[in-house]
Amino acid sequence: MANDAFPLEAIQEEEPKEELEEWQRTNAKRIHTMALNYALLAVRMQKILVLAYGIVERIHRRHVVCKFDAEDLDRETRWGFDISIKHSRRN
Repeated sequence: MANDAFPLEAIQEEEPKEELEEWQRTNAKRIHTMALNYALLAVRMQKILVLAYGIVERIHRRHVVCKFDAEDLDRETRWGFDISIKHSRRN
C-alpha cells in the first residue's frame, strides 16, 4: 500500500516563475505610483502654503508699514518669521 502512494514531490506544485515575477513587477509599480502620488501631494500642499504665506505677508505689511519705522518693522518681521517657524515645527 505504501508503494501505491504518490511521492510528495509529485503532489506539490511549484509556483510558476512568470506569475511570481509579474506579481513582483505590478507590486513594485503600485508602490512607486503611491510614493509618487504622495510626493506630488506634498508639493501641491507646499505651493498652497507658500501662496497663503504671501497673502498674509502682504496684508501684514499693508497694515504694519504705516505704523512702524524701519527698525520696528524689521523687529516685527523677524517676530512673524519666528512665529511661523514655531508653528511649522509644532506640526
